[in-house]
Amino acid sequence: MKSLVEAEIPREIERILGLDGDHQFSKGSIGKGNRTLFPWVSVFDHRLSQSAQEGIYVVYLFRKDMSGFYLTLSQGITYFTENYPKKPLALARHTADAIRSMHWMPTHPFSSNPIQLISESYPRGKGYEASNIVSKYYARGTFDNQTIISDLRDMMNLYLSVCDSINKDTYLGLIEDTGYNFYEGLIPSDRAIQQIHHEILELSGQNEIETTTLTYVDVPPRSGARTVEISRQVHRKIDYIKKDSEDAKTGHLGESLVIEYEQNRLRELGRNDLAEQVKWVSEVSDTFGFDILSFDILDNSDVSQRYIEVKTTELGIDTPFFVSANELQTSARLADNYWVYRVFRIDTHTQGLYSVKGPIQEAFSLFPKVYVAKR
Repeated sequence: MKSLVEAEIPREIERILGLDGDHQFSKGSIGKGNRTLFPWVSVFDHRLSQSAQEGIYVVYLFRKDMSGFYLTLSQGITYFTENYPKKPLALARHTADAIRSMHWMPTHPFSSNPIQLISESYPRGKGYEASNIVSKYYARGTFDNQTIISDLRDMMNLYLSVCDSINKDTYLGLIEDTGYNFYEGLIPSDRAIQQIHHEILELSGQNEIETTTLTYVDVPPRSGARTVEISRQVHRKIDYIKKDSEDAKTGHLGESLVIEYEQNRLRELGRNDLAEQVKWVSEVSDTFGFDILSFDILDNSDVSQRYIEVKTTELGIDTPFFVSANELQTSARLADNYWVYRVFRIDTHTQGLYSVKGPIQEAFSLFPKVYVAKR
């Protein structure tokens, strides 16, 4: 089986489709180390995928009992499990639904119905099922070479049309946009506050917590002077497990207070319906580049989404905060719909909040503190 799946079938597919073996190629696998229950043979175009772990590609997927196989246009499920670990399968299915409905998805002869690999409780098989976009099923003994080749060419034409219409960045952006509207996985605001408080209690080991309403303050003036690094340092032994727990507690508490603040803001605008739709996004994944999904009421009474990144500190209003590359990129892409909410003095009864709208790099002075080194 190894020779057939990993060498002979891919070589024959490349011959039939006239692939160059470089920018377009075929590859098969029966598993690394242990034999997989779901062998596959894929066709990749570098514009959308270079491996079965991410992107969009054509793939033959065999059922666990070898009673048949599927020809599919599919997505790399590993990208979803690594970047959206709390709801990977549901988000993969939602993204597949979104792709099928896109204007650049041409008419095709394939089925949009779910595939069934007899995955039972096997995560890998369930991942392959969830990431399927369109497919055709072949039961053992019910097909011939001419049909297989004709269908493969049709599927490849569909794949190339998709590659001509979008690039990898557009596809990853589609996943993010699907995630923003992924309400099935997002926790409603009232339940989110309860869950946040429960997690804070577990992290702190306490039986109760006390919170107060945030007081909104003016945005502090932006300093024009560069930060001066002080060479003198005090070195202390750090309990990193304890520190991570305390940081998580602080972050959770800040997000809880901001959810409440957003609910009150929307209710004061007469939109109780929107107040109930405020969502705790970071509970699903930290990869969205923001923590809370809220809303703005425009001058013409239309509604737009407000993407809020919460930065919380136990210290004062001028305390610097860390920003990730993903947050910078997300803030630049979302522009005026992106907000940073700075919560300060979180452990006191004088908790405060200010907010800044727009790309982070335009609203704050940024100084490099951490680098990635590579040779």
